[in-house]
Amino acid sequence: MKESPIKTMACMKLFNSSLAVINIGLEHMVEPLREKGVPFVQIDWHPPASGNKALLDKIMKLTKES
Repeated sequence: MKESPIKTMACMKLFNSSLAVINIGLEHMVEPLREKGVPFVQIDWHPPASGNKALLDKIMKLTKES
């Protein structure tokens, strides 16, 4: 199946534009970007309750009660 010219043009426009990155979580993922001078924003994110399901269940219960 042949790709439409509109999709091809959109892809070309994307790949010919400047790169900007939003990195959520793992800070070491931006090191290659930093080395290349690529602009990025680092978001400090962690799973709720640090991934502890029992603690998250308790927080959700408290949230529903308030």
